[in-house]
Amino acid sequence: MQLKEILLSYRGCKVLFYLCVILCSILIYVKYFKWNRYHIITTQLPTARGLPFLGIAYQLIPMKKFLYVLESYFIKFKSWTYCAWIGPQPFLVTVDLKMIREILASNSFMDKSTTMYSAIDNAIPKGLISSSGEKWKHNRKLMNSTFTHKTITQFIPIFKDGTHVLVERLNDCVGHGECEVFEIIKRTFLDMAMQTTMGVGLYKGNDNHSEMVFGFNYMLEQVANGAMFSTLKLGFLIHTPRYFRTKRFIRDYIETLIEDKRRANASIGSKSAKTTSDEFNIRKDTDIFINRALKFQDQGLFQQDDVINETKTIIAGSFDTVSTQIYSILIMLATHPNVQERLFEETEQIFSPENTCIEYEHLKQFSYMDMIIKETLRLMPSIPLIGRKAVKDVTVNGIDFPQGMQVMIPIFTLHRRQDLWGPSADSFNPDNFLPENNSKRHPCAYIPFSKGSRNCIGWHYAEMVLRVMLLGLIRNFKFTTTFRYEDLIFSDHISLRYVEEPKLHICRRNKILERIN
Repeated sequence: MQLKEILLSYRGCKVLFYLCVILCSILIYVKYFKWNRYHIITTQLPTARGLPFLGIAYQLIPMKKFLYVLESYFIKFKSWTYCAWIGPQPFLVTVDLKMIREILASNSFMDKSTTMYSAIDNAIPKGLISSSGEKWKHNRKLMNSTFTHKTITQFIPIFKDGTHVLVERLNDCVGHGECEVFEIIKRTFLDMAMQTTMGVGLYKGNDNHSEMVFGFNYMLEQVANGAMFSTLKLGFLIHTPRYFRTKRFIRDYIETLIEDKRRANASIGSKSAKTTSDEFNIRKDTDIFINRALKFQDQGLFQQDDVINETKTIIAGSFDTVSTQIYSILIMLATHPNVQERLFEETEQIFSPENTCIEYEHLKQFSYMDMIIKETLRLMPSIPLIGRKAVKDVTVNGIDFPQGMQVMIPIFTLHRRQDLWGPSADSFNPDNFLPENNSKRHPCAYIPFSKGSRNCIGWHYAEMVLRVMLLGLIRNFKFTTTFRYEDLIFSDHISLRYVEEPKLHICRRNKILERIN
């Protein structure tokens, strides 16, 4: 009896062993087949291989080296396109204009890079930034209505209010030497993002609101770390208890505001409408995102998770990128005083202390301001690196892309190509955007908001708020710094960051603060 049991056990183990061998063989074959398909593209291009399993990932740490290491291989290979093994997978890295144009315009590259955006997808599941396929098309089509020219021009009063708040906050720095202003700017921009997205005014201060600033800052930092870890399939390392607590806090906070807004909308027209709106400090604007999102939900076009996740997407995206842009512009003005004074003179020509009323038509008159903004976005694009993924086998510019092949486009490097921007491409020069220079430039030489159907949905919002806010700041203050432009070092943390954030010295131009109306 015991012998029979032993034989049966032996046969069972033998069958299990053979099954394991077969499964492992299949897995190895699939991996080899996939690797071989990737290997084909690496034979068509110069390739940075690095170390086994790691590729060049070890060279990209710490994050402050990331953009510069990618740039160094363009110089090493003397090519605007190369392959790089980053962890166990290859990436095509390109700043070739023809390649970029075809990739960003192609339906074959509609999906975002899995490795680069997986951390974002975990933080904001299936949001507009990281979603793919029909989900992205459906939500983008609905959300486009929130970012029309008509809607954004209706936000100008909010932009004016936000500018006045920032002017008052920065006024507290006057007479205190060089100050750290980035956090002040971010706090104000989160206020405006909450206003234009949720209709919620928070300028007067709110403990939860302050926690939201820290929460978003922390989550964005962890998302950047997660993107780096994901190259080695280690993205889970950011999933700490604090990460999940912060993620839950942001979701709960947004969800509470959504329910407040739903109740406020339901009460409009009733006797309690004013009381409810005042209690939650909620605007009655019909064109803000949350009103449209709730309407989409009522129509069955959005699920509850869509409302929450797309709200987080818009708030996080607008507050983080636009605050970085205005901070970068102030740094450029502080390190280039002649440019700053020329901008102030332009505002003097268009406005006077007796007439500070600003409408959209006025904003179009600031040609030099427009050049400054564009030149800052050239050198310091808010999103310095974007990624795409081939959704099927496709040939682009003579290169065969297997399905799943990931692409990196370092906008930071593209905007500094000397053959496109001249031998002083790294220098700040608003004249790069004179009309005669713009007319000669390839349409993909300057893409601060990406390009194609998956471009930044909020680019027009960003341009509008930057103009309004810059006008208010330059009318009231003069910015200087002891930090040299040449000493700026940049880091990719999803959005652009400074390894060392320059402090700014702020002087008031007039005894009385001027408010744009």
